[in-house]
Amino acid sequence: MKRRVSSPAEPRNLDAVRAAILQAAATPQTVANLKKAAKSATIKPHAKAAEQLVEQMIAAEELHAHTAGKSPHYGQDRPPLRNDLEKVRAALLQAAKPPKTLAQLVKLAVSETAAEKKFVEAEVHKLIAEGGLHPQGPQKSAPYGRQKPIPPHPLEVAPGKTEFGKLVTAAAKAADENSHSQCQRIARSPSRSSDGPMSLD
Repeated sequence: MKRRVSSPAEPRNLDAVRAAILQAAATPQTVANLKKAAKSATIKPHAKAAEQLVEQMIAAEELHAHTAGKSPHYGQDRPPLRNDLEKVRAALLQAAKPPKTLAQLVKLAVSETAAEKKFVEAEVHKLIAEGGLHPQGPQKSAPYGRQKPIPPHPLEVAPGKTEFGKLVTAAAKAADENSHSQCQRIARSPSRSSDGPMSLD
């Protein structure tokens, strides 16, 4: 009596099909592609069982969705967390050096982390409230940076700047008047040469 050789897709050999599916799912694939990989590991009469195994592995969370939509891609590893709090905050702080507007900070952080825009916008406002980001000016559109801006010298802004300007103008005017008065006094004073030569006796 010949010994019956079991086919790859029979129950005790489904491990070979499972291994083929996982190997294909090393890079996330559509369900159709995973089923194709499963069928390639068995013979045609057991293709249906191989396809069903893909569905069972998805239901048992042996395969994990990496994308949404009508044809999601499944992989053997769990997808990275999209809205990663630490990564988003680190990206925002890095982007704020040098200071940038809120719109620029959000855009760069979304590009860097692939997080949702609303999530990033919420975190940037939290960082501002916590003192992690600081406005660099009084305007609504002022950029935000990691450090507090250095306040200008009182004489560089109003009203100090205006008053200082008045003092400089007044001082310059007074100096001109004083110089003019000295010139007039010198002009009025008698010349020493009019006294004649000095006697040596």
